[in-house]
Amino acid sequence: GEAGGGLTVVWICRSVATPYTRVPDDPLPQRDSLYAKGNALSEGGTSGRMKVEFYGGSHVTAFEQRDPEGQGPVIISLAKESDGELVPSETVSVDFAWSHCGFRPDNSLWTELQVHQCFATDGPM
Repeated sequence: GEAGGGLTVVWICRSVATPYTRVPDDPLPQRDSLYAKGNALSEGGTSGRMKVEFYGGSHVTAFEQRDPEGQGPVIISLAKESDGELVPSETVSVDFAWSHCGFRPDNSLWTELQVHQCFATDGPM
């Protein structure tokens, strides 16, 4: 959505504290700079006209687009972990949704099959 002429980015992350763990004495200064900037944005920071709303410690449990024409907002249902269980916490309405989870695929789905795996991503080919 628009925030005073700018853009609001909703960032949903399973990490409870900050999304990035900085490396002490990082030999890659650009990575350290990116991690510092990402962590600052997650704490309610802004970048130009972009505002970030960070939902830490959250799990996405559902995506729903209620408009039958596919033109309306996407409703994202969130849950938080409590005593090993996911407890519904809130919903967020967004215009667009991207998933950049950074996790490797679950290859247990095809370990019993003759599936060629990509050497770079471990995904099926």
